[in-house]
Amino acid sequence: MTSRQVSLFRNLWRLVLATALVVLGLLGPTSTPASAASRDSVDSWDFVLAVQPDGSMRVTETLVYRFGQNSGRHGIVRELVTREPWDDNQDAVFTISNVQVSSPNASSHVTVTRNVGTGRNRTDSLRIGSADRTVTAPTATYTISYVVRGALRSSPFSTPNGYAELYWDLLSGEAPETRNISVQVTVPGGVKDVGCWSGAVKESVPCAKAEVVGGKGVYSVPHRPAGDILTVAAKITQGAVANPEPDLQPRAEASPADYVPGPSAGLGAVATTSLAGLVGWSVLRRKGRDLRFLDVPPGVVPSGGGGRVGLSNNPEIPVAFSPPRISVAEAGLLVDGQVDVRETTATLVDLAVRGALQMEEGPSRGTLLVTLVDPGLVRAPHEAVLVDSLFSSGLRRRGLRPQAGQGVLLGRAGDMEQAHRELVASVTSQVAGRGWFTDVPRTRLMASGGGTLGVFVFLWLMLSGGVLTWWPLLLAIAGPLLVAWLVSKRLRRGQRSAIGRALTDQIEGFEKYLTTAETEQLRFEEGEDIFSRYLPWAIIFGVAERWTKVCEPLIEAGQIPQPMWYHGSYMDWYVMNSILDSLNRTALPTPPPSTGGLSGTGFGSGSAFGGGGGFSGGGGGGGSVSSW
Repeated sequence: MTSRQVSLFRNLWRLVLATALVVLGLLGPTSTPASAASRDSVDSWDFVLAVQPDGSMRVTETLVYRFGQNSGRHGIVRELVTREPWDDNQDAVFTISNVQVSSPNASSHVTVTRNVGTGRNRTDSLRIGSADRTVTAPTATYTISYVVRGALRSSPFSTPNGYAELYWDLLSGEAPETRNISVQVTVPGGVKDVGCWSGAVKESVPCAKAEVVGGKGVYSVPHRPAGDILTVAAKITQGAVANPEPDLQPRAEASPADYVPGPSAGLGAVATTSLAGLVGWSVLRRKGRDLRFLDVPPGVVPSGGGGRVGLSNNPEIPVAFSPPRISVAEAGLLVDGQVDVRETTATLVDLAVRGALQMEEGPSRGTLLVTLVDPGLVRAPHEAVLVDSLFSSGLRRRGLRPQAGQGVLLGRAGDMEQAHRELVASVTSQVAGRGWFTDVPRTRLMASGGGTLGVFVFLWLMLSGGVLTWWPLLLAIAGPLLVAWLVSKRLRRGQRSAIGRALTDQIEGFEKYLTTAETEQLRFEEGEDIFSRYLPWAIIFGVAERWTKVCEPLIEAGQIPQPMWYHGSYMDWYVMNSILDSLNRTALPTPPPSTGGLSGTGFGSGSAFGGGGGFSGGGGGGGSVSSW
């Protein structure tokens, strides 16, 4: 394949991806909520809602937000719902204005981002705090005030008992655990009836207190667990408020005008997809197969690395009874073009087997204590990068290296994420310099991004009712994206050079051995710890359970020595599974917060005082809070 073909394919991919992103950007901004810390909570939250004669509502909130000691965070982000579905054809819109923030012990600088989100669910985001200042105390107090328009609704005034009402979601399910919630509602003419619910969406679990005191609605909730929705209601006398109607607008996805594509649009879309298919076929034809030494058996490198080289014809790979002399992380990259979490786990186990590390059960279930025993046994550059990152504890900034005896406790997702990322970069760099690939594999972005984006475009058009009218756009974007995704997925592992293909043959041959050999067929010297030596390879092949069970009878019989790199319970599959699970979990990223719309919003035009009564999430509005 020529460099011109490669360049053409890459440019086509970038053009299609950029076009799709621009189009989606024009359709609407995406919501990016602030990252909420899982241990955050709110000690107290006082709401004062004052409905005005003109139908607007002044809201004042005072909350004591608990960040945790030395959190290093800058402040909070208050999300307020400003648009949500009312019925099949209309959305309710809530206008937020006059935002003011004060705090006695933290930065009260506020940045308001309007209309965050897409489609029928939107929020105003109030980012409170300063990037140059962190909260050093465990808690900070914030007072937030703003005016809301469109919060009220009414029953038909044609009936003798007609009324207006405030039916309002104060907190959505995404808000953290909150204690000591108090709410006070005032309305012109005095509150006539109240309702309050705190629970899962659509549950009718009453609050601890909801009553009318001196014409005011008074509500309280001693404890609201994370995930619950808090909704309050207040009945208002007919005519006491000038404009009690909600602000209803056509649903956001509704097209302002019918669009009928012309013949040229269809022809252009078909031409774009056809061109993408042609380029993709050309790339696969030349890049879809590895190079191979043609005059020697699979897995053999000719003397001096010479000999005829051509495209591989996929010969039968013979069984190999030992692995090639490369690291397990490099082998993982050769096999599928990626360095996954299991390669990081296998590298740590390999270091432990060689005596560089020691592993033992942690103080709590699901944790693992890893101790650096002998840094001198760390050989490959990517192993050194992994050890340095794992045991650095701030040493890098002082130009120091980890020392024997240092330990690290692993157990939570994210504990080893940075170390895993650095290992991936190091292994990729190593392999790039060894000529094992004609083009070193890249990240998973090309393999998955196109397909995901194409599906997103299709679903957006389907849900908005635009498949029939906007089909040229769908075809022009989704068609090339689909082609690019299929080609990228096929080429994700890259094209191996002849030497890289020979090493891969050796790896695949050894994989056959580990996946087929039975206990009585294992080849080893008496007393040799073949279990530990080959365990890292079983991990990258995904057969660690099988390998443990095959070797277990030999360990029990004393033919294979008990592994010395792990201190703890007897080494059986259950112990091994716990070790691997702990290591795999810690190399994964910290789970991100939910990026969907705020839960419990958008249940439409119901009343808190009529029909089946009110429930959590049945009102308008809603909101959450998180830290940043």
